[in-house]
Amino acid sequence: MTNKQICEYVRTYIEKDKTKSAIMLVAPWGKGKSYFVQNELRPYVNEISGYQCVIVSLYGVSSLAEVSKSVYFVAKSIDIKKKLEKVANKKGKSKWILGKKKIPSELIPTTKVLGTTIIKSFTSLFGINFSIENLDELYNSIDLSRKILVFEDVERAKIDVIEFLGYVNSIVEQDGVKVLLICNEEELIHYTCEEIDQDGERRIIKKRTPESLQYLKIKEKTVSDTIQFKGNTKKAIGEIIENYDSSQLIRFKQADKLNELDHLLGNAGIDNLRTFMFACQKTYEIFEKIEKFQLNDKYLELIFYGIVLFSKSIKEGSFPEWEGTTYLSTKLTQDRIPLLRFCYNYIRWHELDLDMIEPALVAYDEYKMTISPNDADLEVLFNYWCLTEKSVLDALQHINQRLDDWTEIPQCTYGKLAYYLVKLHFVLNYDYSSIKNKMLENLRAHGGNVVLIQLMLPFYEFESDEEKLLVEDFRNEMMSCIKEAQESNDGFSYTASEIKSIVKKAENARNGEVHRFVSLYNSEKIVDMLFQCTAQQIDDFRGALFLAYRNSTSEDFEEADRIAMQEMLDRIYSRKKNHPKQFDKIQLLQMNYLCDNLKRFINQLK
Repeated sequence: MTNKQICEYVRTYIEKDKTKSAIMLVAPWGKGKSYFVQNELRPYVNEISGYQCVIVSLYGVSSLAEVSKSVYFVAKSIDIKKKLEKVANKKGKSKWILGKKKIPSELIPTTKVLGTTIIKSFTSLFGINFSIENLDELYNSIDLSRKILVFEDVERAKIDVIEFLGYVNSIVEQDGVKVLLICNEEELIHYTCEEIDQDGERRIIKKRTPESLQYLKIKEKTVSDTIQFKGNTKKAIGEIIENYDSSQLIRFKQADKLNELDHLLGNAGIDNLRTFMFACQKTYEIFEKIEKFQLNDKYLELIFYGIVLFSKSIKEGSFPEWEGTTYLSTKLTQDRIPLLRFCYNYIRWHELDLDMIEPALVAYDEYKMTISPNDADLEVLFNYWCLTEKSVLDALQHINQRLDDWTEIPQCTYGKLAYYLVKLHFVLNYDYSSIKNKMLENLRAHGGNVVLIQLMLPFYEFESDEEKLLVEDFRNEMMSCIKEAQESNDGFSYTASEIKSIVKKAENARNGEVHRFVSLYNSEKIVDMLFQCTAQQIDDFRGALFLAYRNSTSEDFEEADRIAMQEMLDRIYSRKKNHPKQFDKIQLLQMNYLCDNLKRFINQLK
């Protein structure tokens, strides 16, 4: 049944059912039963049928007396709210009265909801002694006409479920009260396993426990219909998002984003709406704190989706330890949607380091260039032989446009893309020069972290020598652009104040994304820079070396790094010899430490 059909069924039950039985709505935990009752069923019942939903949670309730008290509180809160609303338009607080008794001004409701805790402050207005344990007296004081009792969390009550169903049976059968039970019935029905010999074969059979059989017996007497709640996840997550007054979060309520979220939750196995609510809350808090950065949709989506995926791990057990680079982790989420470190820190410690945001986004852009995408346009090109000419030309046009943003198409796909561009040049007489020029420019400006092997051709087939030559020339041009980017070091100025900016390079090297670190820089300029550094800055540079090379071997890095470190070490020795008094003693101590570190890492890479 759809949510709408369930609402209509409940209405029919309220208005026309003569069986004097309760009804039950069942689903596993986290499917959104309570959310549906609060946000869809209750408004529908109130508006369409004129009935009121008296919603009572049985979570932790240990006696029938507590049940009756809870029913009383909620039912009275509804009645009091109605009466207060009737006098709300009268002028002056002195006019706020119920019967002959004046209501204290501090208890006058200023919100839409009058809580049950506040209701207890009104007990003197009704002459009810809540210390009583007499169920009949308490129950008889409740007006349940045109009300439906909704008992949630039946399986989480401490009271015996058989005893509770007997209570329900009494009020529906004797008093004609309408009752809806909400529960995860899987928690109420248990099985034992028994091994039997059948025709010479051993078989395991499941049998319901005696307690479960007893439950089902009294349920049959008390409950006329059981409804399986499936829920509308997409609608629910849209409504959850809408609860937040956030211009950044509300954009995820758009139809395409809701589809993405629904797909993300399904693929990740997140079927608990409380997990999604938690993710929304943390995302909302972070969005508020980083609003001044005016991040685009791509980064907002990364933050939100990463938190959604991470929230599953949190709710499934103990809080996971950080596993990842300095700025992001795919081990805590998934390859295509990493969790940013500043989000992790905030969720765990409620601390948000604003200085981490921009470097984290840069790290993400660089990381994205190293993973193969699920890209619709690229998939069209890579499967052109079974598609239409129009669809292929449209994909080529899209790719040409998207390459204006260097982050749109991962550079790790450029080698494969080049091959298919040449192919389509011969098949469709397509001029790929515009796409090629954009690819080369992107590599020249941002290709410093591209691993050269990513551009090596797999075992592709060529139709002609001309085709093969064009592909090889294309590839060689791309490799030249990458080398240019690596030599420029992303504009590294070789000044002492910029030392910390190379940490991200060390991080990428450490995680096997680059396979080079020291060799990306001019060793002569690095040494010149180091001799202008403070002791702290030299220590920062040593930290970058440790981040890259600790426990590394020759298999982890290109030979160029070992050679570059040796050159650096030699230049430092020569500089120290020719300018022995350039450093103070602490700087000299740090420089000696650096030399020892370089020797260690050189030996590791042999």
